[in-house]
Amino acid sequence: MPALSRALPHALPASAALLLLVSAWQQPARHPWVLAALLACAVAGALYRPQGSQGLGLGALALPLVAALDGPAATGALAGLASFVAGHWGWRGRRGDRRMLTADLSLAAVPAVAALGAGWVWRLSGAGAAALAPTAAGAVYLGLLAALDALRRRLAGEARWRGLRATLAALAVEGLAWAAGALLLVAWRQAGPTVALPLLAMLALLAAEAARQRHLRQQAERGRRALEQLGHAGSRMAGSAAEGSGELAVHVHRECRAVVPFSWLDFTLLGGEGASWNAGPDGVVRPGPADPPTHPPPLPGIHRRAGWQQVERTLAGGGAPLAQLTLWCDPRRLGAESLHLLDQLMPQLSGSVHRALLDRQARQDPLTGAALRRVLDAQLAEALARCQELGGTLAVVLADLDFFKRINDRHGHAAGDRALVAVAEVLRGGLRDGDLCARYGGEEFTLLLEGLDGAAALAVAERLRDQVEALRVEADGAAIPLTLSAGVAAFPEIPCRTPAELLALADAALYEAKRLGRNCCLLYRGRGRYRDGKGRSIDTGESPAPAAPTLFA
Repeated sequence: MPALSRALPHALPASAALLLLVSAWQQPARHPWVLAALLACAVAGALYRPQGSQGLGLGALALPLVAALDGPAATGALAGLASFVAGHWGWRGRRGDRRMLTADLSLAAVPAVAALGAGWVWRLSGAGAAALAPTAAGAVYLGLLAALDALRRRLAGEARWRGLRATLAALAVEGLAWAAGALLLVAWRQAGPTVALPLLAMLALLAAEAARQRHLRQQAERGRRALEQLGHAGSRMAGSAAEGSGELAVHVHRECRAVVPFSWLDFTLLGGEGASWNAGPDGVVRPGPADPPTHPPPLPGIHRRAGWQQVERTLAGGGAPLAQLTLWCDPRRLGAESLHLLDQLMPQLSGSVHRALLDRQARQDPLTGAALRRVLDAQLAEALARCQELGGTLAVVLADLDFFKRINDRHGHAAGDRALVAVAEVLRGGLRDGDLCARYGGEEFTLLLEGLDGAAALAVAERLRDQVEALRVEADGAAIPLTLSAGVAAFPEIPCRTPAELLALADAALYEAKRLGRNCCLLYRGRGRYRDGKGRSIDTGESPAPAAPTLFA
């Protein structure tokens, strides 16, 4: 069935052409100049076709006249040619679009076959039955249109009743146009062509003007929606300011997709970061530069397969370039209107990227990329309040790089900075989505782990400690030994009323880990008791814990 569906657009025009040739040999056209005038009227009328129409729409006005004057071949040829011209060069948005040539020929073959069948029925009905011929021919014309449309839907795998209302509306317009054409034929026979042809031309011009007005209204509506999309782009991207650069790339991809039909995207942040993201035809944004194929994918129809058209734009803010945007577009799909909309979108994209980068600079430590202390304070307060209200769990880990001053004294501050960056990468990379790693001060980091109890948080701290110990940071050709000590405290295992109390308990566990020789992690269990990563209990007899909260005064 899929193979038959793909073959139908190519087989139907050839079959229609063969039938037209046989019919023309049987009965050639006898009124070429009149036929040309009727063709012009049919093209003008066919410009107005309802959504889902497979026929000529109001262009069917001319078919009864052609069937009565010139026979089946002329009727089928006029219907097919009028449908093709109106569809390919009319006000339907595909003017001169070569990639749609096969589709337009296939659509033109449907009314051609239907009109050819109607012409033969008209001829076989005989000239003596004045009412029978147009009625029978009109019924055959509408029946063939409905049958070919049902066949197309079945081969395309569409639901049986999907679009039925639009199809019935289109057939109603065809039927009314055919009936009006039959009345014009009566006027032709009684008053001559000097009366019928002007009436037909007037009706066709009215249909063309209605089609033009509808096209202008649709164009204005598309422009309004595009401007609305551009107007909301800045507000939609404002939410990305609090997110990472990957999320920023996702937002840029979404906004560009709304105005430009592209296949591949490359978004690269300029400056010190230099990170890049790409998205292919599947729409998934991934880290790394884009690597599209050499040519766009083939399209159905008769067209020339050209290379990509690369659209490059630079996003700037604060007097400096911020990011480079590159889109790989299929030139057969790209229009000047899309590029105009993209240029209108660029100032909003640039402003949003600029605000996002400034916000990230205000939230992140410039050396390590970890969150700043004020970000930790705000998120810890929100998380603790949420857990106190809803009954969840929350753990904090205070981690400190051992003997950091010794690293600075022996190897210099540059080596110390490299050690901090390496440790921060380990801590940030070992967390879940939604966890937070913040630089607490100096060589100290804090991890906020919502949803974990003390044992799970201690396991996370132990895993990160092992990874830090395995790091290799060199200075003067020699490796710098790196170890980490950490203290863990969890709510509600330990009752806490404020974020400061929870941090104080984690700091007490970190102090005890330092006192016991460093390179270890301890979980605070209350009243001077701790547990290390191997499950051993340590009791110091000292309790830094605050008093339990008073529930009843």
